[in-house]
Amino acid sequence: MIATAEQLYVRHYQKSDRLPVEVWSDLTDDLNPHWVWVVEDADGKVCACLVTAAAHGLVILLRVWSNPQAPKMALRKLFRHAAAECLALGMTGWTTILSVTQPAELKLVKLALRYKGIPKPLTGYLVTGRLEHVCRGQQ
Repeated sequence: MIATAEQLYVRHYQKSDRLPVEVWSDLTDDLNPHWVWVVEDADGKVCACLVTAAAHGLVILLRVWSNPQAPKMALRKLFRHAAAECLALGMTGWTTILSVTQPAELKLVKLALRYKGIPKPLTGYLVTGRLEHVCRGQQ
């Protein structure tokens, strides 16, 4: 069933939501619902997700996921809803890192440009790790 924009519902993630492992596995196993939004389709199934964090007036987009069958407008509705909530919380900007080697992330560059994002090309790595390993001095 193809959902219309009105049939898509954006809300905060709930611990009972079943998200694909690629959404959270390398981030944390304890997502903070306050900074995670999901889109439900007309059947009440999660079809898209945005995982963020806040720092110094910015919302950091950590992970964006959508089901291949999700309506095209799902991500747009997700971004706009999350942006409105973050703006109401006093956030003034957003940032993210996108890979030039991943076709899906290149599509997000186009979306970011539509929203007046400023691309700043870089070469490097996005590194994630567990704090417990730092505290223990594990190498």
